[in-house]
Amino acid sequence: MRAGILLLLVVLVSGVLAKKYADKPKKDKGVQVVYYGLSHRRKMIRILISIPFVLGIFALMYFFTEVEWILPATFSVVAAAYLGYIAYQEYNLWKEEQKKGKKEAK
Repeated sequence: MRAGILLLLVVLVSGVLAKKYADKPKKDKGVQVVYYGLSHRRKMIRILISIPFVLGIFALMYFFTEVEWILPATFSVVAAAYLGYIAYQEYNLWKEEQKKGKKEAK
């Protein structure tokens, strides 16, 4: 029950922040705490920087837990999520560059 409430809360807050920052210019330099205010390039950098930390957490889980069967499954899910998100960001960046190219051609 608690997990469902927490999931609902996360989805609601995420939706509100995404809507709030949808029409605002994205920040490419300086510090931006809110993820939705970052440009596609900065989002990609943030994802790539987090990968070593995630791998470190998986290494700690492997060495300090006795449940070995869950680690490959969890790692596979997280790796698929990272790869999917990187592909999504690259697609959005490509579409954004196409829009800029069409505007400049006019």
